[in-house]
Amino acid sequence: MITSIFSKSKPVNFLIVAIAMVLVFVMTNSSFEEFTFSSISHYILRLIIALFFVFLLDFVIAKNDLTKKTSYGIMVLLLIFAIFPEVLTNTNMMLSGIFIFFALRRILSLHTKRHIKKKFFDAAFWIALATLCYSWALLFLIVVFLAYIFYRQNDTRTIAVSFLGLFTVFVLMLIYNIIFFDIYFKSSVISFNIGFNFSYF
Repeated sequence: MITSIFSKSKPVNFLIVAIAMVLVFVMTNSSFEEFTFSSISHYILRLIIALFFVFLLDFVIAKNDLTKKTSYGIMVLLLIFAIFPEVLTNTNMMLSGIFIFFALRRILSLHTKRHIKKKFFDAAFWIALATLCYSWALLFLIVVFLAYIFYRQNDTRTIAVSFLGLFTVFVLMLIYNIIFFDIYFKSSVISFNIGFNFSYF
């Protein structure tokens, strides 16, 4: 039954996945501690991001010919969110996920061999933004360096462009902190907390 529904890319498949995503989201975020403007706005933002994930993933798959014209990609994304629903309760993690998607989209489009330096800059830029939302997203820079090897980009200018993308986000963060908090760097922005609490699993 699943094969007959998702074996082809149809608009109705988006509708099915979108409705299922909303149900998973509502069940995960069903309890509000208090009804405030901030909590409701975060709720709506997370819901919009969750639905945007579906369309963005399908766009990336179709644009780069990653699979045949099926809807299995968005179905798997829905299953991942259903298995790990706690992600849907964390606004920062979801924003970080969107930025990582943008970065991976630029890396996957490197196969066209056009605007390579621009794509490496964009990938590093989006990963740096994702790191501001969720610190461990910095590990996705490994994917950028693997892309250098895979596409044989030994040009030092290409590597320098990626570091320029990281530096751009750093400068923008400093400007933001100076304007709004009158400090250069907030230590709470990037923190790599390591723990051995496995109760979540």
